[in-house]
Amino acid sequence: MVTETMAEPTEADVVIAGGGHVGLTLALALRRTAPRLSVILVDAAPKHAAESDTRASAIAAAGRRMLEGLGV
Repeated sequence: MVTETMAEPTEADVVIAGGGHVGLTLALALRRTAPRLSVILVDAAPKHAAESDTRASAIAAAGRRMLEGLGV
């Protein structure tokens, strides 16, 4: 997945607000199923915020199956 910082607004077919589990999974699913769509993922968190996040995270069985179906 490409990471970039945009200084000015850009046009896209789909804009996803939030880079958590749901936003990232949606971005991946769209890329795999509709590669012609342009997708922008916008997240308010600082660039390296996830590296210092110490919260625990869990994925439900259905979520795991969905991610496996996407090749993750």
